[in-house]
Amino acid sequence: MILPVSVFLVLFPSQYYEKPANHGGALETSVPLVEAIEDFKQNPRTSLEALKNSAQEQQKKKTLVQTFSILEKQALPVGTIMKNLFLNPSYILSVLAITNVMFILTALQYWVTSYGINVLKADQDLVVLTFSATVITAPCIGAITGGIVCTKALGSYTNPKALGLCFIVYCLFMGFCAPCPIVSNYWAFIGLVWGAIFMQGFIEPIMMGIILNTVTPIERPTASSFSILIEFIVGLLPANYVYGFIQDKYAVYEDENKEKNISRAGMYTVFFSSAIGGVCLLIALLLRSYSYKKGA
Repeated sequence: MILPVSVFLVLFPSQYYEKPANHGGALETSVPLVEAIEDFKQNPRTSLEALKNSAQEQQKKKTLVQTFSILEKQALPVGTIMKNLFLNPSYILSVLAITNVMFILTALQYWVTSYGINVLKADQDLVVLTFSATVITAPCIGAITGGIVCTKALGSYTNPKALGLCFIVYCLFMGFCAPCPIVSNYWAFIGLVWGAIFMQGFIEPIMMGIILNTVTPIERPTASSFSILIEFIVGLLPANYVYGFIQDKYAVYEDENKEKNISRAGMYTVFFSSAIGGVCLLIALLLRSYSYKKGA
């Protein structure tokens, strides 16, 4: 259901669902203008020129705000927006990073129970119960924790340091992913999976805010739809099939009947693929730092 809607929003011209920002309210009087008025009351002759300059400066600001308001209402063709998105490396790299996370989490949701029962030899009821508790609690607690940390420490995702926070959290995500296909104890495995899903819940809302903050307001509806489309096509859709294909190709059976495949190849492939998103976020962070230094 969500996939067709995403395709529709990408292809449908943004001017039909873009709500322009409202700058129509009265402008607040600037501090320099207030000070100039007070000074003019006390010393009319010497402060007259300063009052004129402040008034001119305020008028320029008003004209600039009105100009931006008009520009924001101008619709851009979808083709132009898509071209801008593909030429925006910060946007593309951030989308690839979050898509990589969704690829891993989708494969886990489908294959963890089979892996825990067949490979790690855990009790079936225990696997179902613990994994159900994991997928319910970990992303919720992660999202709440991420929101609190981002708000208290950075103010919001618009803070330039937000991408750095996401990179640190993603490194922790990779740290939880790496040992998963290696450990043979089920409790250690499910603990690492809980940590990985927690980090996914922590990072995803912040990353979505950062992704939309890398584009202009008029591009955001299309950018949001396109990022969701990529997550579905590149992340969610192939995850289960890639894992299953690797498992079958490098199958290891514990008996001649070939009933239970105890290969860990699928888990190695899924968890170690987290390095792709880490590299994307690192490059995005370096590009962001370079742009800030260049603009300074």
